[in-house]
Amino acid sequence: MGLLINGELKKMVLADPPLVFSPDDSHPFDLEVQLQPASIDLRLSNQFQRFKSNLPFLDCIDDQSQSMEFMTIEEFEPLVLKPGDFLLAQTVEHVNIANNMVGKVEARQSIARLGIMVNLASNMNPGYEGIIPLQLINLSPHSIVLRPYWRICTLMIEQCDSPVEKPYGEHEDAKYQDEEIISPSKLAYDVEIYNKIIKNEDVLADFSDSILKMEIETNLEFKSYYSDMFRKLTLECLYLCKARGHTWPEQADIDDARRNIEKILKTTQGGP
Repeated sequence: MGLLINGELKKMVLADPPLVFSPDDSHPFDLEVQLQPASIDLRLSNQFQRFKSNLPFLDCIDDQSQSMEFMTIEEFEPLVLKPGDFLLAQTVEHVNIANNMVGKVEARQSIARLGIMVNLASNMNPGYEGIIPLQLINLSPHSIVLRPYWRICTLMIEQCDSPVEKPYGEHEDAKYQDEEIISPSKLAYDVEIYNKIIKNEDVLADFSDSILKMEIETNLEFKSYYSDMFRKLTLECLYLCKARGHTWPEQADIDDARRNIEKILKTTQGGP
C-alpha cells in the first residue's frame, strides 16, 4: 500500500468517474488551488446537523434521526462554534474511491491549529461513493468562526496491493453509500442489530401486544423522558430477547428491559 502524490491524484481527478468532483456548479472544484503535494483539500459545505438541545441522552439502539436537527447557512454567513460544540458537517465535494484504494481525511494544519477537530472517523473504504462526512468539535477555550466553502480538510489516497473482494457499496451494511446530505449515526441499523430487532415493524407490533397482555406498567414514570415510551420499552425488550436467543419475550426480558431504562435515566438524568 502506498500514498499517492499530486501527479497521480491529478490523473484520477480528471478521469471518468473522477476521484473528486463538486456537484455545485456555483462552487466548482479548483484543481490548481485544492491539489496539494500528496493530498487534495476539500471544502466545508453549508449544510449541518446538530443534536437537539432537549435530549435526555443518546441510546445507540434508537434511531438517531429524531435526535438531530438540520441547518443550512448562507454562503457568506459565519458559522460560530462555541467551546465544546459538536456539529455533523460535510464536504462540498463528492468522492469516488476505487476498489483498490483507501481514502483518509484529516484536518488542514491551519484548521487544526485553531483547536478544531475535523474528523473522528477518517477512513473511506474501497468502493465508497458520496460526500465525505465531517465531525466538527471545538477543542479550544474560545468560540471559533468558520465560513462555508473554505478549505476545511485534506484527502489522502492510499493504493492497496490489489482490489478488495467486496467493495463497500456491495456490503449489506453499507449504510452511508451514495450519501449526498450528512446523516446522523446509523449505528442502530448495523446489520446484526437491524435485521433482528427493528427491520420488521410487524414484529415490533406483535412484541408490543405481548407486553401489553402481560399487563406491564409502561410510560407512567418515563413519559417525561420519551415521546413514545412504550416503543422504547418494546425495543429494549426485543433487544434482550434476541440477544438471549429467545423466540418471544419472556417476563424476565420485560422486567430487565424496564430495569435497563431505569438505570440509564438514573445514571444520566437522576430519573426515576
